[in-house]
Amino acid sequence: MIVNEEKCTGCGLCAEACPLGAIEISGEKARIDPSLCVNCQACLKVCPQDALSLEEAPLEGRVRCDACPIGCQIPEGRTGACQRFVNKGGTLHRVIPLHDFSDVQEIVGPEPEEVIRRPLITGIGAGTTYPDPKPAPWIVRGEVGGVEVVTVVTEAPLSY
Repeated sequence: MIVNEEKCTGCGLCAEACPLGAIEISGEKARIDPSLCVNCQACLKVCPQDALSLEEAPLEGRVRCDACPIGCQIPEGRTGACQRFVNKGGTLHRVIPLHDFSDVQEIVGPEPEEVIRRPLITGIGAGTTYPDPKPAPWIVRGEVGGVEVVTVVTEAPLSY
């Protein structure tokens, strides 16, 4: 990311939005640490002065993540904006592996009856910005086939 110092007022919204702490306000201007910035554009989306712009050229020594449309350019040993993938030796690895039902069956118990498998809501549209490390605050209760069902959206999904 590039800061246009003539436009930047040092309001700090970009620093608050940066999921990796790559921006600090110094001398009433935003300063971006290029070793931490992955070009996720969260700062660009919140800047009221349009003082930030994207570096068009790929960042040297980075791996572009294609897990979502953001396309973070992740440096060695660091994570992308979502903090789900880390660059190890030029290859992206999940920080927390995905689990299928057999991995967690002892924790969650037997599979639910078919009547309560379908969620009352989905996570689509529950998020506010991306990346967003805060959980989406949706808990919905209802009754399906005589069974009380609670659906919780625990992660803010990608929103545009």
